[in-house]
Formats: sequence, C-alpha cells, structure tokens
Amino acid sequence: MPRGNYTLALSQDGVPVEADPVDITGDGTLEGNYTSRSGIRTAGWIIAIGSLVAGSALLFGSGPDDGDDSSLFLGLGVMLGRGLIGAIMTFLPDKAEIRFIPGAPVGLSHPSDLRADSGSRARGFDPGLSLAMAF
Repeated sequence: MPRGNYTLALSQDGVPVEADPVDITGDGTLEGNYTSRSGIRTAGWIIAIGSLVAGSALLFGSGPDDGDDSSLFLGLGVMLGRGLIGAIMTFLPDKAEIRFIPGAPVGLSHPSDLRADSGSRARGFDPGLSLAMAF
C-alpha cells in the first residue's frame, strides 16, 4: 500500500464503521478493533419503553380528586428523565479503531492463521472481522 493518510472502516454484518484516519508511513501491519455497542442500544430501548410504561402508570394512576400531585410529577420525571437516557443509549454507534504498526508486515501463510485458536493473535485478525479500504 502506498504511503499516505487513509480513511478505513471495519464492518460486522456488512455495515461499515469508519475509523479515524490512519497514516501509512511504509511497510507495516494494520491492526483493527471493532467494538459493538448493540447491547447498550438494546438496553436503551428497554429503558425507554419501560420508563414510558412506568411513567404513564404513575401519571395516570392517581385520580384528580386525590389532592396529591406527587405521582403526577413523579410520572413525568420518570418518563422524561429515564426516557431521555434510554433514547440517548439507543443512538450510541459502534466503534472502529485501526492503527498502523511500522515494521515488517505480518504475513498469513495459511488460512488457519486466521483462526482464533491458532496460538498467535499477532498473525491475523479474529474470524468475521473485515477491512474495507477506499483509494
């Protein structure tokens, strides 16, 4: 690969996630790390929907003749506060990091070098990890 500054991406399930630009200064190895935040997004949906249900129950649980507005404000607080936290969590994107390690490139002499149990993580990436480049 020619020397230069490249914007690369990693993908999981075919959806590329762009990493910060990488400066290639000569021979070397690219090392990538993909962090999936799907669990956080799922938890965000659960919190958002749960706060809507719990807040609605508190909001509409007390009748207008009770004289106590605390459940009204508590319901609104739960719906807005927890709902906002859940909504923020649902939009947290996955993260891709790629770094350049100068020196002799690490070669792959056999497809088994890509296996996670091959004994040496420096010889290849984990299965399922892909690298996309645009020139």
